Amino acid sequence: MKFCTKRCAAAATLSHPQDGADNLERNHLLLLLFKNHTRINPELPAPRVSSARRLLVSTAVLGSFAAVLSPAQAARPQSPLAAINPAKAHTAAHLAHLRTAQAHLAAVKARESTTFAAQRVAQAVHNAHLAQQTRIAALRGHTARMQMAGVKLLHARKMALLKSAMQQQHIAMAEVKMQRTLSTRANKMALRQQKLVQVQRKAQFKLASLRHQSLVRLAKLQTLHEAVDGNVVMAAYALRGSRYIMGGTSRSGFDCSGFVRYVLSTTDGVSIPRTAAAQYYHGLPVPVGKMEPGDLVFFKNTYKRGISHVGIYAGQGKFIHAANSHKGVRMDVLNSPYYWGHFAGARRVLPSVMRQAAFLR
Repeated sequence: MKFCTKRCAAAATLSHPQDGADNLERNHLLLLLFKNHTRINPELPAPRVSSARRLLVSTAVLGSFAAVLSPAQAARPQSPLAAINPAKAHTAAHLAHLRTAQAHLAAVKARESTTFAAQRVAQAVHNAHLAQQTRIAALRGHTARMQMAGVKLLHARKMALLKSAMQQQHIAMAEVKMQRTLSTRANKMALRQQKLVQVQRKAQFKLASLRHQSLVRLAKLQTLHEAVDGNVVMAAYALRGSRYIMGGTSRSGFDCSGFVRYVLSTTDGVSIPRTAAAQYYHGLPVPVGKMEPGDLVFFKNTYKRGISHVGIYAGQGKFIHAANSHKGVRMDVLNSPYYWGHFAGARRVLPSVMRQAAFLR
């Protein structure tokens, strides 16, 4: 801008010539200035100024030419013929220079417009390249997100499959445990049934054995009852195994004195007192060496003081009696330590004909 202002000021200083030679020199200097200003030479690069600034410079140059021509013709008195031809020649030259300057200006404008268009195209290409890079980056980010989502989905599927496999394994283990439990219970039930069957068989066998024993005992009792025929020892021997009941006097259960009283009353109809202490004073005393089957043997201080127990002598040092609640009616040895230690004596309450029974094992 400063360069243009200085050249316009130089043109203004040359706009008032004094004579024709000076006018030609000044015109030649103006043309050189114009050429230097517009840079007509195509080999030189164009100045980097805007079109508006170049238009102002061209206007100032044209004004300076007009100022050069008009004062020179007005101030210098010439003849009409002498002044017209040089003026026309100068005017035509200046007009030619003006046309050349205008053409160069148009070329410069075209070149600037082409350069601006190229810059815009380059800017557009650059913007397109940036947009493409942005889209590529966005696509890459989207692809990365999709890949990450795919990886997460695959991981979730793997975890779901693993969880399902673990659940199936737990279910299978539970089924195996249930089957084992059921099989164990079935085995236990089978063993229990077998044991129950065995117990039932044993019970049936025992029941059959007891029935057989009962029938055999009943037959023996009937036979003995028929064979007793007044024999006290046989009658007492037939009642072995009966229950012991305190105060009992029947076949459902006896105590010691009730047993002796029952045997004597049912065999020969002999009536004796109820208790052992009272029975001790009934009949005649018998020494130990002269005891015979059917005699009564008495014991003292067994479960109470005094005469407390009684039995029927069966011969060969043995006697039949109702022992206690654990043993019932049975046969024991008289000279055993317990009974011989509590022995109190013997009594005879039956006549001699009723004492003719042999010993029974």
